[in-house]
Amino acid sequence: MYKYSYITAAACLFVRLGEVIETGFYYLQTRYYGIKVYLIKKVSEYAPDIKCCVGWDGNKDPMSMVDRAIKLGAYKIQLFKPYFNQETVDRAHENNILCNVFFADDIEEAKKYRKMGIDCILTNDYLAIKNGLEELDK
Repeated sequence: MYKYSYITAAACLFVRLGEVIETGFYYLQTRYYGIKVYLIKKVSEYAPDIKCCVGWDGNKDPMSMVDRAIKLGAYKIQLFKPYFNQETVDRAHENNILCNVFFADDIEEAKKYRKMGIDCILTNDYLAIKNGLEELDK
C-alpha cells in the first residue's frame, strides 16, 4: 500500500492500518536534527516498507547528507546546491542511494548534473531541460 510513499524531514503525519503516527510539528522537524532522526527511525521501524529520502539540514559539508542517509538506511537524498560535489554523488551511488538535485532551470547546469550522475533533476522549466538533456543522449 505504501510502496511509493516517502519519509522526508518535512513530513508531519503518517497513517498506517488505521493508526496515526505523529512525526512532530513542522517547526520541530525543520529545527532539531535529533528529533528528525528519532522520528524517521520510529516510522521506519513501524513501517519498514516506507522509503526514506534525506534532505538538506543546513549542514554545508558535502558528505553530511550521505552520512545521514547511510545511517538511516535511506534510498534517496535530495541534494541542495551548492552543498554537494562529485564525491557526494559517487559515495551515495556506492551505497545504492539515488540522488535528486534541487534544482536546475539552466540547461548547462542540468547537463553538468546529468554528467555527474544525478538521478533526478528538479526544475521549473521541464520542457527546456528535457529538450536540452536529450541532446546528451544522442
